[in-house]
Amino acid sequence: DDMPETEKWRIINESGLLGKEIPIPGAKPRKTQPPSPMDGEDFIFRAVLYTIPFTTLYVLLHSLVFKQYGEVLGLVELISQASKAAPILAIFIYYTNARRDRKLIQTLFIALCIFCGSYMLYLVEKSPALGIMRQAPGLATLWIYAIFMLDLTKAMISLAVVGAYY
Repeated sequence: DDMPETEKWRIINESGLLGKEIPIPGAKPRKTQPPSPMDGEDFIFRAVLYTIPFTTLYVLLHSLVFKQYGEVLGLVELISQASKAAPILAIFIYYTNARRDRKLIQTLFIALCIFCGSYMLYLVEKSPALGIMRQAPGLATLWIYAIFMLDLTKAMISLAVVGAYY
């Protein structure tokens, strides 16, 4: 035990065994399983976590559109809208969030962002009040969700395309 601690650590680090699993003679080897897509990430929790604010956003936009046009919107209708939107948003958020890093999903998010943004601007300019009241909250919620899920560069590009359309 006359070897200094620093020398012991130097030998351990140079051996390359630190952090590796050393087989024990006579023990059964561990079966390694391929990593599942759910390892390390709880997509159900994330879907619930994202569904709550996006449902709230949808209900808020729905009530703001009605308020803008001077229509009366009761609490029962708001709860009804939230109960209709929440399950659809939860399923959509779960499936898109679980596959968020795939190139196809990112491409679809870009297309969704460009479509929703451009169509919403078209709606505001050309549609009657009833068309805006029915379609704008859902379009705006999908547009914001698509921007939220995109990488920053792709989100800026899709917003620039919508801005060029405007």
